[in-house]
Amino acid sequence: MNKTAVISGASSGLGYELSKLLCQKYSCRVIGLARRKEKLDAIREELGENFVPFVCDVTSGEDRQKLFDFVTQNGTNPDILINNAGILPEFACYTPEKSDELRRVMELNFHSHVEMCTLF
Repeated sequence: MNKTAVISGASSGLGYELSKLLCQKYSCRVIGLARRKEKLDAIREELGENFVPFVCDVTSGEDRQKLFDFVTQNGTNPDILINNAGILPEFACYTPEKSDELRRVMELNFHSHVEMCTLF
């Protein structure tokens, strides 16, 4: 297939499984994003050279820009962008005490995805 995918939240769950599928079954080059280098390095060991680990907190504008610079400076034009990073905290309803948590959810689950789409 020879396509390039950028996947956030690639170190576990759905992001990891998508990375594995795209690398192994479809021979895609996957630029896998996560905050923990050691997890990404272990996935690189497992999946081989088609998996390119990139430490990135997608809620950070600086990290998103570093990712964009890394991708474009290497002459890569991603074919696929999978904004997978997200959280689902436990709360039944909004209360003022939970406003910081809700802000964090919106930043990760919404704003970072919009910013990634805008960059790419």
